[in-house]
Amino acid sequence: MTSDLNKSRREVTDYKDIKYDIDCAKLSVAIKNLQNLLEEYGDVEIDISAQEDYGSSWYATVTIPVKRLETDEEVNRRLTAEHRRLEWERQQYEQLKEKFEK
Repeated sequence: MTSDLNKSRREVTDYKDIKYDIDCAKLSVAIKNLQNLLEEYGDVEIDISAQEDYGSSWYATVTIPVKRLETDEEVNRRLTAEHRRLEWERQQYEQLKEKFEK
C-alpha cells in the first residue's frame, strides 16, 4: 500500500514564515540567516506582503515557498475526493443517459 501511495504523491508548496529570521536583527545576523535559508531551500523568491488584521491594523508577512511531497493523509484525502467526484460523475452520466435514451 505504501508503494502505491508513493507513486500517487504530488509535490505541494507550503509557505515558510521567515519574518523572524530577519526582523529586528542586525544586518550581519539577517544575512547569515538568509544564507542558511538559501542553503536549505535554494534560491527561492521572498514574498513580502501586507495583511489586514481583522480590519483595524496591518502587519507584514515575509515568506518563502517550500516544496515538499504530500503526506500519507493528504494523498488519501485527495484520492478519496477524486474517487467521490468520479462516482458522482458516473451517477450523473447514468441519469442523463437514461433520460435521453428513452
